[in-house]
Amino acid sequence: MGVCLYIKVLSISDRIQAAVKSKGASLHRFLYCILLFIISDPCRKVRIMRKVNRLFLLLLLLSACKGIRLNVESEPAEASNTPFMTTTKRPLPTSTETGMPTPSVSITPTATSSRTETPSQTPTPAETATPSLSPTPEPPIANGAMDANCRYGPGTAYLYHITFYEGDIALVDGRDYHATWLWIKPEGAAFHCWVSAETVEVSVPVDMIPVVYPPLPTNEAVAGPTGVQASRSGSSVKISWNAAAPAVDLAYLVEARVCQNGHIVEVVQTTTATSMTLQDSNDCDGDSYANVRVQNKLGYSLAVKVSWH
Repeated sequence: MGVCLYIKVLSISDRIQAAVKSKGASLHRFLYCILLFIISDPCRKVRIMRKVNRLFLLLLLLSACKGIRLNVESEPAEASNTPFMTTTKRPLPTSTETGMPTPSVSITPTATSSRTETPSQTPTPAETATPSLSPTPEPPIANGAMDANCRYGPGTAYLYHITFYEGDIALVDGRDYHATWLWIKPEGAAFHCWVSAETVEVSVPVDMIPVVYPPLPTNEAVAGPTGVQASRSGSSVKISWNAAAPAVDLAYLVEARVCQNGHIVEVVQTTTATSMTLQDSNDCDGDSYANVRVQNKLGYSLAVKVSWH
């Protein structure tokens, strides 16, 4: 029995050393091998372990541990073809050692987007109601109540232009200051003319028609007067001119602005003579004057103005 135990101890020692050399086993592996051996040994049947002295086992373990330490320190590890991976201890690199280059990480500043001001929403103006266009009032209409002369100016002193017959229709575009004459454009006519308000029927009150002062139509074929002058004697003013060349229906038209009874009034007269006397007092603020024209069958000449004091 003692020989068997001794042999087994030697076998254990050899296997432990081989394990230490080949695998770099630690003390834990060593103890594991001891237990595995005892369990798997055929001598277990004779109960060898019951006769092993505890002290002998302790000495045996101490001797084995010492042998492992000595073998590990004195013998270099041999290359093994076993598939187990060996661990090689390497000293930590010092400041003087050149190790693997440590990749330097450069931090590239990322361009941050500048804060974009969100444009404030412009309030949509409230829709303004479009004012409805008032219909343009149509001009008043005049219907001929009787046959009447339609003249160049507002009065019987002016030349005849056309006849405005009973039942004719015309647009009324104005009136004189006294609302006694209407400035109309008969249907189909090319020009306006003046008709007496007493001879027509108007679609609106005559007072609602605006006052107008249209220029008197002229004809370049009619030469104007010459030598026009005026002289005062008290409240009488004499206006004179030279005789015009003979013509059909030759006459002279005088349109004067004079002072009478403290008011400025308009006076329109026609004469075949070469002078005319008007009444003009001195108690008005405005100036007095007159326009003299030559008229004949062709129409009116341009006016020649004369004033006095």
